[in-house]
Amino acid sequence: MIIFAFARNSPAAAHEHGEHSVTEIPMGPSALTMNTSIASLIFVLLVVVVLILHLRAKKTVLTKMTGMMAAMTIAMVSSLVVGTIAGIVLEKLFLSTVIGVTFGMIVGYVSGRSLHLLASLDGMLAGLMGGMMGAMLGVMVISDYPTLSIVFMDVVLAVSMLLLYQLLDAEESLPVGISASQLEA
Repeated sequence: MIIFAFARNSPAAAHEHGEHSVTEIPMGPSALTMNTSIASLIFVLLVVVVLILHLRAKKTVLTKMTGMMAAMTIAMVSSLVVGTIAGIVLEKLFLSTVIGVTFGMIVGYVSGRSLHLLASLDGMLAGLMGGMMGAMLGVMVISDYPTLSIVFMDVVLAVSMLLLYQLLDAEESLPVGISASQLEA
């Protein structure tokens, strides 16, 4: 009885007789998910480039802590989105992790490079963590709203980067040598 139950649902058994298996599931993401992924990757790249350029323009007025926070934010959130997309599109955890971690470490290094070596290292480590978490999330949501997951991660990216942009502008408006925490006290 147990062998019959497994053999009846086995795709190999159905193909041996020239029939189509009922359990065959179309593989790969839908066209909507692929289009959303492409648009999201373009969005991520544009936001990352704009923020890295903005960060470099303000490097003379930023404190070391703000630079570290900026590199960490850019790397972690962008690699989270890229890792999620890679997990959804590739449907494999290893390659998705490699893509997300590599992207995050490169972005972290580049975003912190002009500020300080500590900011670069912080960005690289945050990118490593974000890439791993994104790949795991992407693989987990393959069968459960993958397109909505990408859109949600884009919203998280947009909100995080907007707040970072505001932080960078607020740091510039402070008098030289005074931090925001000193003004609040």
